[in-house]
Amino acid sequence: MDSRSEPFFPTIQPKRNSALREGFILPSTIFFLLFVFLFMILAAGLLKLQLLQQNEEFGSQDVKWMIRNAENIYIEAPSEAGLLSMPEGSVEWEESRHGETKFTARHRMGFSKQVVYPTEWKSSIYEARSRTEHK
Repeated sequence: MDSRSEPFFPTIQPKRNSALREGFILPSTIFFLLFVFLFMILAAGLLKLQLLQQNEEFGSQDVKWMIRNAENIYIEAPSEAGLLSMPEGSVEWEESRHGETKFTARHRMGFSKQVVYPTEWKSSIYEARSRTEHK
């Protein structure tokens, strides 16, 4: 055995394959990065959906309070039509020819709600208020 021809630690010669050249990204790495990217997009979409649902819940609560405030103003100073502007949006009311009162609230985030009260609504509120004032 000639020790000069074979070194004790053999050297590994790089293969001359074009698929393993410097800077080549393996397909498994590409799929992994694509999976991570799609997972991040899905997570962001779910977070956005959750935030929209929370905004809708808060917006519907705001709209209810807006209508309640407009009802109180209408009861204190009734008029055939009116508009009340608030930081959250606006409420508009109008009385129809049949005596019904319609309140329409529009939230600044796009939520809206409409409430229609019958003719007897106003008289029942005045009657209830007069009873509490006499007690």
